[in-house]
Amino acid sequence: MATALRLTITEVAGSIHRQFGQRVPIWKLRRVIDDLETRGALNVQRVANYRTVSDCDVAIIADELRRLGWLESEAIPCS
Repeated sequence: MATALRLTITEVAGSIHRQFGQRVPIWKLRRVIDDLETRGALNVQRVANYRTVSDCDVAIIADELRRLGWLESEAIPCS
């Protein structure tokens, strides 16, 4: 079984920017990720000094950002 790719918070920000064309400040991502982890909706692992999440969890983070009004609803279509 393949291991899921782990992303740092900065890499999550880059992924969201590529998908939605909108930059989300790191402090907002930290707040959302911490809240999702506290609620048990997200598995955050520490690697050295970095907090990482599965690349599959970017959608959960984006959904929460949209719910809070910090991210527009539509992703940029691939061309």
